[in-house]
Amino acid sequence: MIQRARTVCATGNNQDFAKFTGRTTTEHVGSRMYQKARILLKHTDWNITEISQCLGFEDVAHFSDFFKKRERSSPLDFRKRSAHPLLGREF
Repeated sequence: MIQRARTVCATGNNQDFAKFTGRTTTEHVGSRMYQKARILLKHTDWNITEISQCLGFEDVAHFSDFFKKRERSSPLDFRKRSAHPLLGREF
């Protein structure tokens, strides 16, 4: 009975969130993680494994697929494109 109540409550919260924001909680969290990944790739010298772990991915391949799906390029290619031509990083 308690599990059913939790499910109903969670479903209701997700529906309320979607009505308010126009997207699901999963979409929102994915978007936030993607934006954080872009920032970390542009402004840190962390390797891809460190960034994927920071974002909560246990598998760097999963992070790479997640990023490619949104950016249409690998995290490493994105980092190379984002680098400032003289300084090595965008500022």
